[in-house]
Amino acid sequence: MKLKRLISAVSAAAILLSAAVPAYAEGKNTKTKEGLELPFELTAPEAVYASLTDQESANTVQLAWSKNDSMSEWAARLADPETHDAVEEEFQQLGFYEIWFTPQMDWSIDGTEQWHWSEETDALWLNEGYDEDYAQRLGDWAYLSFLDYAEKTSDAWVFRWFGYITQPAYPDDKDPLWYGGETYTGWKDALGEGTYKVRTDDDGNQYAVFDWDGHSIYVRMRYFVTYSLMDDPDEIGRQTLASDWTAPVEVQETFEPMTKEELTAPDIKDLKMCEGETFNEYPVFSVMLNVPDALADAITRVASNYENGGQTTIEVQARVKGQEDWVELQGDYWINTGDMKFYMQNLYETQEVPLNMPIEVRARYVTYQGNGYGDVYSDWSSTLEFIKIIPGDVNGDGKVGMKDITDLQRYVNGWNNPIIEEAADLDGDGSIGMKDITDLQRMVNAQ
Repeated sequence: MKLKRLISAVSAAAILLSAAVPAYAEGKNTKTKEGLELPFELTAPEAVYASLTDQESANTVQLAWSKNDSMSEWAARLADPETHDAVEEEFQQLGFYEIWFTPQMDWSIDGTEQWHWSEETDALWLNEGYDEDYAQRLGDWAYLSFLDYAEKTSDAWVFRWFGYITQPAYPDDKDPLWYGGETYTGWKDALGEGTYKVRTDDDGNQYAVFDWDGHSIYVRMRYFVTYSLMDDPDEIGRQTLASDWTAPVEVQETFEPMTKEELTAPDIKDLKMCEGETFNEYPVFSVMLNVPDALADAITRVASNYENGGQTTIEVQARVKGQEDWVELQGDYWINTGDMKFYMQNLYETQEVPLNMPIEVRARYVTYQGNGYGDVYSDWSSTLEFIKIIPGDVNGDGKVGMKDITDLQRYVNGWNNPIIEEAADLDGDGSIGMKDITDLQRMVNAQ
């Protein structure tokens, strides 16, 4: 069950209110043309795969792509209610009033020479297909934007429906999807003669399906950034910065399943409590996840095949140290790089969790595959552990009182009595001394 999916704060499908001013990012780009530092590193998608699927129509292709770690981590922080305001403040300090990124897809039939994007039409691609007079110039065949999630890998269906060629119930109507409108072309012209077959449904309506037996489609993708400036004296409005296009890939009809060797154990580190944050009144912790390029590529490949492949998720378990059984936790199991949060409710409801007792955490990936290919489980990650500390609970009895002051005084005076050092370092300077005793006395007197 998906608990939540992190979605970019600004819809990628929003029509720009002013004509976009295009710029280009060759390879990697960290600055705008005005010299402002981007809050992430802009690159083209790192991996792109496309596979023919039987969903909805004979045309439907499942497209999957992955973004770089910098973009994934930034989008995750922007979508997280706990960090959203901080991210906004950060990019405003960089000089941006607003900023977001959007993926696009271009396509070509029978090779890589008939792309629909061109330098001459780039401004239209960056402005939702509209010209400076707000007239539509590009039809639905131009894949100008997709919803893009904070996860490392995203996917979408493309080429689903080309429109009606004829409709007996409406003989005088021409479907704009197929024929286009007054200022833009439709799928008929975008596909070209001889690349499709005509079918008739039960109501006598004629429609087109792509001729996959005689032709092929190649796709490529890019990201573009839309932004406006905090200081905009010339009232330029929203502007854009585009990455390169990816190398072209051909739509596939075969499936290459995930293997155990490809699905390496998660690389997790920096486990920490999310101070002040709870889920159903239970503590929340986060881990930093690193996704190697080779693994991201394999995850994207499998995600592009709807019938046989599927999503790869992360499964996180925890237990009180010394317990035999592990408990599966809820949380951000859709994969994104950066901090991923998990909720300790299941652990607290299953095991007794003593205060100041170490808690162990581990993770593994699961790739779900259908049609007999079988699900694939990675090995477990290395085990991390942390202690839920109550500041001042020096002896670990769950309370802060006079006995803690006595135990801390003895420890500082060299008695070598056991204490919870993390709970005793009240001033956070990394050492335990007289100032910590003074802070603890104040804490107890204030109760």
